[in-house]
Amino acid sequence: MRLLSRLALFVTENCNLCCDYCFAHNREPAMMEMARAKKALDFFFEHSDVSTPLALSFWGGEPLLNFSLITELVDYARKKAGSRKISFSLPTNVTLLNREKLDFLLANEVSLSLSLDGLAPSQNRRALASGQPSFPLVLKALDLIHEYYGRNLPAVRKTVTPDNIEAMEKDTLFFLDQGFRHLAISPDMDVPWDSAALGLYAAGQKALGDRWLSQLEAGDAFYIRSWIDLWMLEDLAGKEDFAFRRFICGAGSSMVAVDIHGRLFPCHRMVFSGRESGRFQIGSIDQGFDLAARQLYLDVSSELAHDCRACGLEKICGLLCPASNAVLSASINRSGKPACDFYALGLAFLKSLDEKAAAFPAYQAFRSGLKKSAYWQGPDSLYGWYFWKALDSEAREGLESKTMAILESLKNKRKAYE
Repeated sequence: MRLLSRLALFVTENCNLCCDYCFAHNREPAMMEMARAKKALDFFFEHSDVSTPLALSFWGGEPLLNFSLITELVDYARKKAGSRKISFSLPTNVTLLNREKLDFLLANEVSLSLSLDGLAPSQNRRALASGQPSFPLVLKALDLIHEYYGRNLPAVRKTVTPDNIEAMEKDTLFFLDQGFRHLAISPDMDVPWDSAALGLYAAGQKALGDRWLSQLEAGDAFYIRSWIDLWMLEDLAGKEDFAFRRFICGAGSSMVAVDIHGRLFPCHRMVFSGRESGRFQIGSIDQGFDLAARQLYLDVSSELAHDCRACGLEKICGLLCPASNAVLSASINRSGKPACDFYALGLAFLKSLDEKAAAFPAYQAFRSGLKKSAYWQGPDSLYGWYFWKALDSEAREGLESKTMAILESLKNKRKAYE
């Protein structure tokens, strides 16, 4: 079954930072070997859908610690892909970026996701392995990033925890002042959140929502991934024919992760969850897929707990993130606290934003464009929205009928999975 389109390849588990919330807390201080990495790519191509564009992401630790391997693998993957479309990406804490690396990354169209937490008090909680603060290195790297990328800056991913939640608004405004417009604000789901911390999160969301509306009307909008995701998931949950039967992220079906030893996992986060027991391993590049283990991710259904309230996402709640589910509820198909609290807070926030922005023409245009995206892909329709937004009115009209035909075709494909 050639379903793969995305590979998360761990080129190292080493890291030069010591983040207390890192999901890779039990990582090994080792690098991926060249021969094994190429074998992983061979496996990926052998099991990929030949009709689908491919995406290869490099993970760690800090991936740039094994930069020489990345340069080799980009060239190797391009040659194997031939005429097939393939994209490359990697997350980075930016502290190792220099001109040599940026020259290569830009020349080879390797997109970056910047893992940063904001101003010094938040960022310095992610100290260097030596114990020194990381914020000075971040500022130095940001100067280079601005020089190389200009206004087309990469996306920033910020993790919020109960320890830094008070600074969420200030940290986010720091990124906006630096010119970043594509942000992901991700709560740490692996720790308890009390009502006070959740209240601070809700207040921060409201303040950022007000800022977003003003910038949207001024033609300088920023985009927060979790908001886009929830808007799209609301639309998905309201579809009578929404019968995905697979995790929306593609974990274990269209996406797999390969660790430094060549073992296969549904996604990058599940490499480290239950590592000692091998609970989430679904095979290896040497032995192939463990079909029984992988089947759990090919035909899933949401398992709602008996006390679930109808929060608006109940139809697909368990299909959102198997890695988070496994930590919170011990089942890959059922979510739990604090994720449920964040979904509820997020939906309440977006409802209030909808009401507040009802008279804003720019907001209505935004929501209309978002709904016209290819909703079959769920949160990935964020990119559909960016594409739609870039079209002029004549091009949009020309694509309207084609889009409807494509959506109808996708609906029929989904029914085949039932």
